[in-house]
Amino acid sequence: MLLFPLRVVSDRPLNLYIIDNDPIFRLGLSSVLGNYGDFHLIGQGEVSTTLLETLSTQTIDLIIVDPDLPDQTNQGWDLCRQIKENHSSIKVCLMTYSTDFLKLQQAKETGIEGYCPKGTAVEELIKILQKIAQGQTQWKMLNLTSFQGNVNLVISRKPWLARLKQSGINQINQNLHQISEKLQKSQLSRGDKLFWSGRKRELLAARWLVNQLIPVAEIMIPSPKDLESPLAAVENNFQTPNMAANSLATIPGFESNNPSIIVYHTLKKIKNNSLNLSSNALEIDIFKPEPKEELITIIIHQLGRVLEDLKFLETTTDNFPKNSTLILQKIWQESALNFMGKYCVLTEKSSLSWEEIEDIIDEYTPSVQEEILAKIPFVSELLKYLLFNESLVIDQVRYRAQSPEAQQRAEMLLHNLLIGIANGIVSLILNNFSELETIRLKLYNESLISSREIARFRNHLSWLYRQQQYWEEPKNIFESQYRLLFWSDKGIEATFIHAPRQEELKQLDGLRWVVTIILETRDAFAPLLRSVVGFIGNGLVYVLTQVVGKGLGLIGRGIIQGIGNSLQETRYGKNRER
Repeated sequence: MLLFPLRVVSDRPLNLYIIDNDPIFRLGLSSVLGNYGDFHLIGQGEVSTTLLETLSTQTIDLIIVDPDLPDQTNQGWDLCRQIKENHSSIKVCLMTYSTDFLKLQQAKETGIEGYCPKGTAVEELIKILQKIAQGQTQWKMLNLTSFQGNVNLVISRKPWLARLKQSGINQINQNLHQISEKLQKSQLSRGDKLFWSGRKRELLAARWLVNQLIPVAEIMIPSPKDLESPLAAVENNFQTPNMAANSLATIPGFESNNPSIIVYHTLKKIKNNSLNLSSNALEIDIFKPEPKEELITIIIHQLGRVLEDLKFLETTTDNFPKNSTLILQKIWQESALNFMGKYCVLTEKSSLSWEEIEDIIDEYTPSVQEEILAKIPFVSELLKYLLFNESLVIDQVRYRAQSPEAQQRAEMLLHNLLIGIANGIVSLILNNFSELETIRLKLYNESLISSREIARFRNHLSWLYRQQQYWEEPKNIFESQYRLLFWSDKGIEATFIHAPRQEELKQLDGLRWVVTIILETRDAFAPLLRSVVGFIGNGLVYVLTQVVGKGLGLIGRGIIQGIGNSLQETRYGKNRER
């Protein structure tokens, strides 16, 4: 880190403008450059057609721009060209992950002064900006010979901000570990437990804020060999075992880096722990860990085959199927046929043929479609992310596919999709093959193997279906949120994410509509009831303390005085007799 700011040629600070579609990166870059007095941030924003008008109204010396957009269009590169054509005095520095030699060469030919990869150390970035402001060009990486010679290297550089972030995260993790050990001690008092629990929540919130506010500082320039085998990036970054990487490489449809990474994480978490930690029971809870893991793996394979089919049909974002439920239906049917073909086609006299299993699946498809598959949210967004590396909208902010926020959200959506499809397959088995003893022994947990326990489990699920349909789902629609299930390091957990659901709210009717009216009425009268209860409570406190309490105090004082007077009179009488 520099101990003193670098001086530029001009006496006034250098006016900067940042153009980037990643708001987190813009925030981090503006915070870093704000520490240097020779740089003055005029503004920041995303790539747009109206940006040229904004630039013409302000005095700007240098623009830092990332022309790569999540939708992989040339709008950002066209904007750079238009800036140089309309405002030739403004210097432009490209700051992007792009390693496309042709696009960078064309940008240089249009007059753009420099290029700096994202993730460059702050000291080097400041020097590049200083030289560009002095009129120099910074295109050293565009030497074709050196560029092709160095492209086989995987560059991973972490500037001081990333190192500081990692140091803080390590300290927070150490404190969390110590607090967890203290909370496990049974001799702690209730007050100590409350204190350390609050401290733990504060540290978790601090870790979340650090991860959200500080951008990722690691850049990867993949080699052509890595591009042919995307699992190499997974092995380098996450140190995956060779066996796990080889098994993942056999799954079609997940060739690009982002899908391969989230699928590998999913398989790893499923293998480690699939315990249900959510508040509601799930259909897959009745399965043993081994068949449960096998079922999820089959669904992942079928999802990959569907992605392969969409690629073969040359599907684009424009002609992507609007009805994603049909895609889910296909994945569910093929996965159910493969899984049941292994466990339900028996060699005994009571065995079922493939044709009979297909008839059962076709008959059961409408109910599964209505009860389970149609309620899985963000299916189209997830498929486009896996198929086209399309960006994701999180809390009304669009994140590029390579960002950690988008990867985390896509992984959560994938988990919820896999759990929903698996629940539909297990529901089919429970309703049609629960009486077959061979299937019970192969698939079900030992604690749920008896007919009574299976019937109790099915009745409990039936009640949960009604509760979710008539209470929880209308409540979530009214509160504009979705409930997602995902695998954490401990097991399956539930979380809520915000999303607008106004159209669904307008379509509610019957008892589901009444639920929203009840919630709205409760919200409307809750402040009044709290005020009335508070007023009555204050009145009762006053009566009990000021009236009843003082009355009881006076009575008690009178009794004590009477007892004291009686004792004195008794003593006086005895002394008089003496």
